[in-house]
Amino acid sequence: MKNHLYRRNMIGRFALLGRLVAAVVLSSSLMPRHAAAQDCRVTTEVRLVNQHQQPVLDITADQLKAEIAGKPAKVVTLSRAANPGLILLIDASSSMKGTWNEVIAAARQLADSARNGVAAVVFRENIEAYAEGRSEIDKLLDQLSTRTFSLGGTALYDTLIEIAGRVRTRSTALLVISDGEDNSSMNSSDNTIKLFLKSSWPAVFGLIVDYDHQNPRRGYFKTIAAATGGLIAVPSSASKVPEAVNELAAEAYAPFTLTLQPIQPIAKMAKLKLEVVGPDNKPRRDIRFAQVAEVAGCDPILTSPGKPE
Repeated sequence: MKNHLYRRNMIGRFALLGRLVAAVVLSSSLMPRHAAAQDCRVTTEVRLVNQHQQPVLDITADQLKAEIAGKPAKVVTLSRAANPGLILLIDASSSMKGTWNEVIAAARQLADSARNGVAAVVFRENIEAYAEGRSEIDKLLDQLSTRTFSLGGTALYDTLIEIAGRVRTRSTALLVISDGEDNSSMNSSDNTIKLFLKSSWPAVFGLIVDYDHQNPRRGYFKTIAAATGGLIAVPSSASKVPEAVNELAAEAYAPFTLTLQPIQPIAKMAKLKLEVVGPDNKPRRDIRFAQVAEVAGCDPILTSPGKPE
């Protein structure tokens, strides 16, 4: 089948992701240098949601308080970011058999919602298939709708790492459709988080299509989404899935770019704390951030070689 590519053939085809998300290329005349205390900037992507899980878009920089490594950081700018490219990661393991119709419908709905390019990856223990663009994803989903399931494991964390490592810009949303379980990955959820934060990989979102509310294992996946600046939706029944998809898509497509100035350069991973404050300067509890848990360091500063700093 045209869209079905097994892992041993994936390396060349994943170059197509470069067309979905623009490469960040340094000019040969520009080189990064280390930041001094006065010019360290930390730029990250954030999202804000209210108590109804709806995006909040009317926040300004003067309404924010920030800390990096437990010390106050100046909020330099807060601005709306471009709509991210969307990469769907569809869990096709045997545990999804009972909710497969909802999985396919949700994938179609999310692909339809894409505003800046879309790709889809199908995985179990390994990556099984890949499609890019709306028409190719439609063909892939048509094939998947008649899928015959067989026993096997789920390598959710390893798949996230493999896909994120091939994306060249953070202006991307990785959106997993799964029950949130992993029983085959070489990497733990903690190691997955560390790799995402250290590498400044994109935020992870999740649509949990599993109506067993006592399932404890999805909590590990939830920590990945939270730490990377993403969100998850857990519809309570099949009839609630379309509404959950709409909410999740709205959240994914409402990023802000936030630039901070710490009081000293960041030399190692540092915890990030953000709050929205009201006129009384007290934290607002009706708005919460979706943000990275830690920042990796100061932004690169580009200077021309040979010129004095």
